[in-house]
Amino acid sequence: MNDEKLAARRERKKLYLREYRKLYPERMKASLKKYYEKNREKKLAYSKVYGAKYEARNKEKRKSQRKAWEDRNRERRNKRRRERRRLNPEIHNEKQRIRRAKDPEKARRACREQYWKHLEKRRLESRKYSLAKAGRRRARLSNAFTDNRGIKDWVKFVRGSDFLRCYFCRNLMLGERCEIDHVIPLSRGGAHALFNLAASCLACNRSKHSKTPCEWPEFGQLLLNL
Repeated sequence: MNDEKLAARRERKKLYLREYRKLYPERMKASLKKYYEKNREKKLAYSKVYGAKYEARNKEKRKSQRKAWEDRNRERRNKRRRERRRLNPEIHNEKQRIRRAKDPEKARRACREQYWKHLEKRRLESRKYSLAKAGRRRARLSNAFTDNRGIKDWVKFVRGSDFLRCYFCRNLMLGERCEIDHVIPLSRGGAHALFNLAASCLACNRSKHSKTPCEWPEFGQLLLNL
């Protein structure tokens, strides 16, 4: 009988507190905040001891609660994640590597979904970058020493060749797929003239980027006699 009375009393108290929260939400929040600040250490210790047990017993419930909170506060969640990534890039990268190693197929699928989801945005950003890069190149070209004599004929001859060797790695490549590269980059003071142009394969041209031939061997490329 005592147990039944105690259970009934607890139920009445729960109902009272529920109604009290509805009637006075701000007062209840202030009271809870005051209690938490007063007993902060005690609450943290309690959470460490019993929090893990509660999580283990109520995995599905906690998962649904977290998902509901994230749906309600999506922008706030994304802002937190961006801030954590900015402050701890090494931790974020390590977590990403572990996640990809556990389920590589899931990681590839997620990458494909993200790619197609933001395809138009990527195209727009790529177009803006290409236009800006072309503008910088034109500006450098206008300030460089320029000798246009024979350049167009030479480029036409190179593109029309069936096969030719890359100036840097000496590998064979199709003439129509070769790239024209400035041996000394325009951004480093090179001239736009025949004596500074070379037929290059795509791999060499991309890896050389804006480095001079003297700097390039540090990145694995053999230096040839130019």
